[in-house]
Amino acid sequence: MHKAQAGKQKRNALVLALLLAAAACLRLYQLGDAPFHHDESLHAFFSYQLWQGEPYRYDPVFHGPFLYWTNALVYSLLGASDFTARLLPALFSVALLLPLWSLREQLGNVGWKVAALFLLCSPTYGYYGRFLAHDNYCALFSLLLLTLAIGYLQRATAWRMALIGLVAALFLATKAVSYLFFASVSLFVLLVLALNTFAPGLDRRQMLHTALQWLHDRWRHWSLGLAVLLVTYSALFTSFFSYWPGLWEGVFATLGHWIGQHQQARIPGPVYYYLPRLVLHEPVFLLAIPSLIWAARERRSPLDVFLAFWMVASLAIYGYAQEKVPWLTMHMLLPMFLLAGRWIDRLWQSGRFRGVQVAVIALLLAWSLRDTLWLVFRMPAGSPHLLTYMASTREMQQAAKRIRNMQPASGQVYMAGPGTWAMRWYLRDTHVGIGLPDSDVKSAILIEAGETDAARLTDAGFTGRDYPLMTWWNPDVSWLFSSDALGYVWHQRASEESGLYHFRLYQPAGDPPFLDETDD
Repeated sequence: MHKAQAGKQKRNALVLALLLAAAACLRLYQLGDAPFHHDESLHAFFSYQLWQGEPYRYDPVFHGPFLYWTNALVYSLLGASDFTARLLPALFSVALLLPLWSLREQLGNVGWKVAALFLLCSPTYGYYGRFLAHDNYCALFSLLLLTLAIGYLQRATAWRMALIGLVAALFLATKAVSYLFFASVSLFVLLVLALNTFAPGLDRRQMLHTALQWLHDRWRHWSLGLAVLLVTYSALFTSFFSYWPGLWEGVFATLGHWIGQHQQARIPGPVYYYLPRLVLHEPVFLLAIPSLIWAARERRSPLDVFLAFWMVASLAIYGYAQEKVPWLTMHMLLPMFLLAGRWIDRLWQSGRFRGVQVAVIALLLAWSLRDTLWLVFRMPAGSPHLLTYMASTREMQQAAKRIRNMQPASGQVYMAGPGTWAMRWYLRDTHVGIGLPDSDVKSAILIEAGETDAARLTDAGFTGRDYPLMTWWNPDVSWLFSSDALGYVWHQRASEESGLYHFRLYQPAGDPPFLDETDD
């Protein structure tokens, strides 16, 4: 028995190693090649400023401080480049497999592998796993909190509670979705306490008794966890105790800003906004639905009920919130991976239709991996896609490269249009004026500006030319029921028109175009 268990552990360790190697290839290969998205450029540049000695002050518009401090640390160790800017979120995306491996007893020997494979092949995680944003960190912190909580319930130790406090603080210091996660967990606990039938495996009287007993017997654990949380939170939001208003801004400014964004509907979308993305690009969703029904009917364990609730709560919260962007799909997918893994493991243990199970899972994984490989490695930059929201073009990247090669002197190049922030990261070490004072126009040889500046630049003897900057695409729901949707799934290309933002480069009249068709 002991030898069999040791052999099983070795096989699981080998599978984990292979999965990590595959994830490293998918997340790190050509990591710096794709043009930086508008948001990526902001995150990379603010981290760069922090590395260069600029003081950091928390602003909820740009999310929490964790990304900026950690990316500044990466720059200090490896230098600032397109690759290193995206390195840490890519490594966090690879590390997502580790909590799944640690949950193998809960998910089952087959279930954790199924969950890990769908996460590995997910086009959403594949694309945003190579993206400088906060959501990879949030996904890992969510899984770590689940893993640590289960571990603490099984064996309460001080170090586990300290880690829970640390991860919770880092989560809060990353993005406001942490509040949505903690709200979902709190609502689950309240429902368990209020309804005996909600999770039959959890007796509310026993839960209250156990909680009170823990507060009495293990108050040192809870005090340690709370202390670690408060110290870590305070250090990050106060810029390591140099900006004390960050203590309350981290909570009140965050909640005030994002509640306001919901009310203003800055990036609105219908309640079904995420459904086309899940149906067309995340086939694990097709397993998650029967998994959800199974968990709701059987309710064999509290974990099944929690994962089902987490999935429904995520779909409801993000469907209702009026800030809809494709990368938030990541937070809905996490419970789907876990719940589908547990359901498949139960089916496998039953011994029925194993051949059919393997065929269906292989087909769905192939579908998922195909979308990932196309989206990450083959799709032309700037092509409209349901998962990319606003995709930057090569022309933006090429323009920034040419400006760098010019090595312009102060007063020769100005940025004052929509391309300013998209190029800010690429031009971080270049003499570029931000804004366009009238007194400096005469000395300029290249100006990126919007339509509001067209008249005065034309009067000053400049000619302008438009280049594509970013594309965006949000098709109407009727598109899903047309033949175009099938063509999109098969060819991974949109047949209908997408939105397009341009940037305009102005040069002195008579100069050859700054960019032409020969640029690659």
